[in-house]
Amino acid sequence: MPSPRFTVRVPDALAAQVQARIHATGATFTALVQEALATYLADTVPTGIPTGMPTPADTRAGTPRALQETLEALTRRVEALEQALIASRQAADTLPTGADSRPPAYDPTRYRLGGLCTRGHNYQGTGRTLRRVPNGACPECETAAQRERRQRYHAQRARGQ
Repeated sequence: MPSPRFTVRVPDALAAQVQARIHATGATFTALVQEALATYLADTVPTGIPTGMPTPADTRAGTPRALQETLEALTRRVEALEQALIASRQAADTLPTGADSRPPAYDPTRYRLGGLCTRGHNYQGTGRTLRRVPNGACPECETAAQRERRQRYHAQRARGQ
């Protein structure tokens, strides 16, 4: 069963930072977002206050119990960060290395790699979709849409409409 899918909008400045990180590290957008969310969620409590920081209502921040709670929260954070690190290392280990690791070339005058299309066509495991240069359309989506149109046309003809 596939993982849940989320759609978010980000400001242009944040989008530029994301693209720069993707190009610098070679990570997929999905891996970057998963790591960022795991790190953020490990760093904050549900109220949005950073873990380990005493709340204004907590006047006993220096008490042994408060210190124990802070230690437990930090331990959970470290465990979450370790899990994220292990997952990213495992993902890196599964990537092919050497000259064969590059996807077969495509004509850059006709195609480019872009964000995943609405149908999620992933070009050779890159986490990106092959798109046409003039209009940014996904060729696989165009082929699927054409196939669906043909099926509807033949179904209508078979019914005599």
